[in-house]
Amino acid sequence: GALVPAERIRMAIEGYDFRIDGVHVPITVSVGAASYPDNANSKAELIKKSDTALYYSKENGRNRSTLYNPIMVEHKD
Repeated sequence: GALVPAERIRMAIEGYDFRIDGVHVPITVSVGAASYPDNANSKAELIKKSDTALYYSKENGRNRSTLYNPIMVEHKD
């Protein structure tokens, strides 16, 4: 169920009429989501898995919501 609110937030931002000095400025976001306890057993692990899903969103087209999947490659900081 983590993907439903993530996608709702993404779509709301994409559809909002952001303006700077009266000029429409398109803004989009990429979202990564993971769920407890399906994807993680601790808060730190949940954040790490969500971050991995976020990087996947950015690397695969941006402006999307992605749910963590174990086949995703974790990024090293």
